[in-house]
Amino acid sequence: MVKSDFARLLDALGFWRVDGCLDMRALWPGANHTQLVSCAKLENAERIARMWDGDGANVYFGVNPRKSSCGGRDYLKACVTCHADVDGDSLTKAIHGVPLPTALVSSSNNGTHWYWALEEPTSDWDRVEIVNRKLAVMVQGDKCWDSSRILRVPGTTNRKVGREAAPVVLGDCSGERHSLAELERLTAGIEVPVSAACVVPGFTAGATDPLSNPEQKRFLQDGKWTNRGARFTGKIDRSLSDFDNAVTAYLRGANDTEAARVVWHNPFGKAQERGMGYVKTTLERAKERANEYEAFSEAW
Repeated sequence: MVKSDFARLLDALGFWRVDGCLDMRALWPGANHTQLVSCAKLENAERIARMWDGDGANVYFGVNPRKSSCGGRDYLKACVTCHADVDGDSLTKAIHGVPLPTALVSSSNNGTHWYWALEEPTSDWDRVEIVNRKLAVMVQGDKCWDSSRILRVPGTTNRKVGREAAPVVLGDCSGERHSLAELERLTAGIEVPVSAACVVPGFTAGATDPLSNPEQKRFLQDGKWTNRGARFTGKIDRSLSDFDNAVTAYLRGANDTEAARVVWHNPFGKAQERGMGYVKTTLERAKERANEYEAFSEAW
């Protein structure tokens, strides 16, 4: 039986070495709808990916095994891979000395995901994320360095708004694995740009833990990350997801620091790619909208 590209990728990463769950997520472009499923078996994940893709969704998976299907790195079981996300033609962006990747997953001219599987799973998230940041610099990638990142499933379709739909395919798959210490050595000379100074009082990018379950229940609608605001434009995009969750947080009594955490840790958002200037702008717009809602409610 011929293995799917998704199965080959997971095998190359050694995903199933860890007794955890495979986090599957779907985002439908042009509709106010997302879905999350946690899978313990490959066949279930493949079936769900085919179903969602056939239904017109963008399909993602958590690159590292999870304890459950929600939350940030505190919900991870272990890290089995380092990664980088590169827009455009990543093969022309790579510089000399980049470690041999375990696998490359590409989607036409929409970008490429690079993976460097670890010889041994680790729960040292900080070390993994520092390496991710440096690898991203080496291949001129985005700021998608977090170990709880979701990336596209090979064998599905990239339906990014404003671009032509393109297949997501598994390219080079060397199966090479690296020790974390080796990746640290190979990236030792790479300097990671220092984040912009804190522009939200009480909040520094990367210095706070993801939202706990009680915090999610307090600040989010039904305790879940939402894209409700998409109904105003007829399409879903990541910036709108950040805006909508920030509005909800403010309406539920969050202060600026708490709202910044909501935006920063939104798994569907852009904050960790765009930085603190983006967070500040999002909060300003969200607070204005929340105040409008509250004024409207008082008028009635």
